[in-house]
Amino acid sequence: ALDEDHSSTFRYGPAIQGGELLLTIGHIVSTFRPLNIATPLLRIDDLDMKGFLYLAGISPSTPGVTKGKQVTSALFCHHDCIHVGEHDCCCSYGISYYSAGIPVKLYTDCQVCCQQLEISYGPVMNHSIPRLMECLQRILPPPPKSTGAPPTPLSWWDNLRFFVHGHMCLSLNMLSVRWLLDAHTFRDQSILFECEKCVIKHNIGTFDLNAANVNVSIPGT
Repeated sequence: ALDEDHSSTFRYGPAIQGGELLLTIGHIVSTFRPLNIATPLLRIDDLDMKGFLYLAGISPSTPGVTKGKQVTSALFCHHDCIHVGEHDCCCSYGISYYSAGIPVKLYTDCQVCCQQLEISYGPVMNHSIPRLMECLQRILPPPPKSTGAPPTPLSWWDNLRFFVHGHMCLSLNMLSVRWLLDAHTFRDQSILFECEKCVIKHNIGTFDLNAANVNVSIPGT
């Protein structure tokens, strides 16, 4: 019932992980260089999540699914030898994974509430985020090679619609999004979006957004 595509009948498994989730966290702070505790990438206060969450992959017996195989992903060492042969480094690291080529989908039916959500981002993160994505690509095993032409990469929105399904309600008492226009030390040089009592709802085929006391400010105003 949570899958929007009714043109075909999919079989998931053999293992489906998840169930009822009750999660409460008082304070969360996430930061990346050059941001700091004063201006973090993400700050969440009084997080409360209740509902159901399942991680499910399509069954390997589904027609058209590429057979998986064991792959080895090399890791760069702490000497930061990005280009082969750039330095004489004898460090050897690697991770061996079984790559099934089957994406795992997230099915939700839950409600997430928090007292405050603060997000800071901007061009100052253009160096840190690509390096973070490189780390994730080194950890995640590549899909098995196919004989056909490589598929066209999907945009972030299409990827989100493919992986996340179901119902979700996000309630924020206070929301603050800051787009930094200069160095992170100049908090005033930013585009600021603030609102109260923000409720974001996602159902199958619908997306709702409600907020009160919306304020948008830019430098010089």
